[in-house]
Amino acid sequence: MPSDIAKSAKPRGGFSIIERAIGRLDADGGAARPDLPPRPQPEPVQAMPRREAAPAAPAMQPLPAPVALPADRLRARGLLAPGAERSKLAEQYRLVKRPLINRALGAPAARTGGKLIMVTSAMPQEGKTFTAFNLALSISSEREIQVVLVDADPHRGQLLETLGLEPRLGLMDYLGGSVRRLDEILLPTERDNLWLVPSGGAHENSSELMTGPRIAQFITELELAHRPRIVLFDTPPLLASTESAMLAQHVGQIVMVVEASRTTRPRLEEALRMVSGCPEVSLLLNKAQDIYQYEQYGGYKAA
Repeated sequence: MPSDIAKSAKPRGGFSIIERAIGRLDADGGAARPDLPPRPQPEPVQAMPRREAAPAAPAMQPLPAPVALPADRLRARGLLAPGAERSKLAEQYRLVKRPLINRALGAPAARTGGKLIMVTSAMPQEGKTFTAFNLALSISSEREIQVVLVDADPHRGQLLETLGLEPRLGLMDYLGGSVRRLDEILLPTERDNLWLVPSGGAHENSSELMTGPRIAQFITELELAHRPRIVLFDTPPLLASTESAMLAQHVGQIVMVVEASRTTRPRLEEALRMVSGCPEVSLLLNKAQDIYQYEQYGGYKAA
C-alpha cells in the first residue's frame, strides 16, 4: 500500500534523505554548490579607439612663371633668338652641338658623365658665356632632349642680366645651404626643353662649395630626369679663378673657348693641364675669320 511505502522511506531519525537535502538547500539560501564553476560574466564593452586623422600632405610649391626669351634682347647680343633657326649662326651651332650630344647620350655616357658639360676658357672675355647660351638654345631645339643651363660663375654671372631679369636665388645659395630644394632655383622658360639655374648671391667660399657634398647632391638631382637631359655649366675662366677647376672634377665633357689671335699657346696649355682629368675636352675657336671668305657662321669654329 502507498502508506506503507512512504512510511518505510523514512529512516529512524525521522527525516528522509530528500527532506534533509531540501533542508540543506534552504539553509544555504539557494546558493550554488561550491564545487561547480561560476557562470562566466560577459566582458565589459570597450569603446572603439578614435581614428587619428591622416596628416595633411605637404603643399606643393607652385612652379614659377616661365621665363621669356626676348627675341630683340637676344638678337642685340648676337645670340640665337627665337625665329632664327635657319640663320648662319644656328647652322654653325648645329655643327658644334652634334658631337657633344653624341658623346652625352651614347652608350658610355653613364660611365663618363657625358651629360654634364662645362663651358669655360683660359682668360676672360673669350666668349664662354656667349657659347654656353647659344649651345643651350640650340640643344633645346631637339625634341627629345631637355637642357639645363647653369650659371656657375659666382663672380660675373650674366645669365639673368642677358634676359633682363632681376637678381634672384641660385646655385651658390643652394651650395651654401640657404636654399634646400632644387625646385627653388630651377627656372622654366617658354621653351619646354630649356631650364635655367642662376648663379645666385656671392659667397666668400665659392671654391670650397664647388667641392663640397652639396655640389654632388645638386648634380645627382639634375640627372634624375624621365627623358634625356644635358646640363651645361657656364663657368669662370680657368686662369682667373679656381671654381672651374673644382667643378671639372664632376663633369664628363669640357668645351674650352679659345679667342683667335689673342689666347697664347702657353696660357691655353696651362688651362688644359688644369682640366686634364676630364675624359673629353673640345676646343672651340672664337672670333676667327672664315678662311674661305664665303660665309660667316657667327665667328665660331669647332676645333
